[in-house]
Amino acid sequence: LSMDVPFDSPELEQRKKYSSFNFIAADTSQYAVNHLVTFAISSEDEVHTVEEAVRKLTAMDAKGKIWTQEMLLKVNTNGVDLYDVESTEHLEHYPLPAIQRCEAILSDNRFHSLLLLVCQDITQLKP
Repeated sequence: LSMDVPFDSPELEQRKKYSSFNFIAADTSQYAVNHLVTFAISSEDEVHTVEEAVRKLTAMDAKGKIWTQEMLLKVNTNGVDLYDVESTEHLEHYPLPAIQRCEAILSDNRFHSLLLLVCQDITQLKP
């Protein structure tokens, strides 16, 4: 925690909230995240690459069409799972063998950092 954050600031409160969710167990790690969007990358869609997905996210955000959903991201030996923080409902599961690319992107826009997962279903020829 940097010393330049006032003790009564919203940023400090957010850090406290996230730190209560983030822990590492023997075989599971979990992190509080803000889920933005899920895109299918396909030849039928306008999104063919990760870079196009990032451009589409930026364009959607500029039009006010992006809102965050607080989620809990859990990583274990079976894969990556997303849970709704409020309801604890299991929303998405990505088996580890399906994850073809995992990339963190730092940016200057509203979303300072993005975690991108590119997954390939066993029925797809390419992600």
